[in-house]
Amino acid sequence: MKRKSLLAVAGLLALPVSAIAADAVPGKLSYNQGTQFEFGDEFSMKLNVEWKQRYSFIDTDGGDDVSEFQVIEGRPVLSGDLLNKQFSYKLSYEFGGYTGALQDAWAQWNADDAAHVRIGQYKQPFSRQDLVSETSFQLINRSIVSDVFAPHRHQGAMLHGNLDENATYALSMYNGTSDGEGQNAAGVDNKMAFAGQVTTSFGEYGSREVEGDIYDTANLAGTIGASVGYGEGKTLTVDPMFGDFSDSNFKNTIANVDLGLRYAGLSLQSEYYYNSFDPEASSSSVDTHGFYIQSGYFFVPKTWEIAGRFGLINPDKTAGFDDIYEYSGVVNYYINGHALKVQTGVTAVETNYSSESGVEDTTDVAYQVQLVGLL
Repeated sequence: MKRKSLLAVAGLLALPVSAIAADAVPGKLSYNQGTQFEFGDEFSMKLNVEWKQRYSFIDTDGGDDVSEFQVIEGRPVLSGDLLNKQFSYKLSYEFGGYTGALQDAWAQWNADDAAHVRIGQYKQPFSRQDLVSETSFQLINRSIVSDVFAPHRHQGAMLHGNLDENATYALSMYNGTSDGEGQNAAGVDNKMAFAGQVTTSFGEYGSREVEGDIYDTANLAGTIGASVGYGEGKTLTVDPMFGDFSDSNFKNTIANVDLGLRYAGLSLQSEYYYNSFDPEASSSSVDTHGFYIQSGYFFVPKTWEIAGRFGLINPDKTAGFDDIYEYSGVVNYYINGHALKVQTGVTAVETNYSSESGVEDTTDVAYQVQLVGLL
């Protein structure tokens, strides 16, 4: 009986494949920065492996120095289309770092070039740099400014598409930012969050999802984008004596604009961020501003590049510190574009605390070299 059941299940699983095979469409196996399998227009699947290995020496102000090797990223990515590209999907899992975690996990209906409906877990449409893959950074790390302001991955639903040949839009609704919500987490209340983005480009700018002028753009080209977001949620606190939970409602508004230019190996990229956190228990909101500007130049076209970045986070004074500054510099050697490169550089983060806090200012410096690949 068990054997018959297994055969029945196998038969059911084989039905879709048999239906496709009945049309006598040959399968095709190829490689293009990933292994790709295509079965006519009915089904395609691409397997990529994003990986990043790094050595760091970290000079911590007021703490112990650290010298370490680390696998920053080891991420297999499955993506593709089915049913004449009416539907798309993506699934990725992070094995690198200190703990594994599901990253992207979404399915998408491609109704039209102007309307794609996505559901699952994905990066919210806010901040250009946050939407760039780890393997396509111009500098060793994403800016700390982007890390602080961007909502990153959440579970939700998104409508996005092309407004015309050079313009795009995206509108997303997701679980929100209450305590306990976020990546790989379900909703904890009925309060949702929203994010939207519009972008446009001119000239032969190329993809917004890679940094630097890896294209060696012949004529000046540029891009600009704007994003907004709004959400309501709850923060939880615990009574230190009795352990009782209490919650406080809040409203959160975020905004972002970005600008990018490319010309003859020279690139410029900048973003401005705003965050307004308005707790119900307070009579005023906490407003935080931030920006970064980074630039690079290929002194050997498509091969050797130097790049640098300056970033600033300027919080409301009630946050307990005045400003956080970021200074980064890097030299890149591109073996196969962003698909295989070596990067080495230094990053300094300076934190200035308010005089009322009684805490001394700190400066942490990291010297790093890394190998980045996309198989």
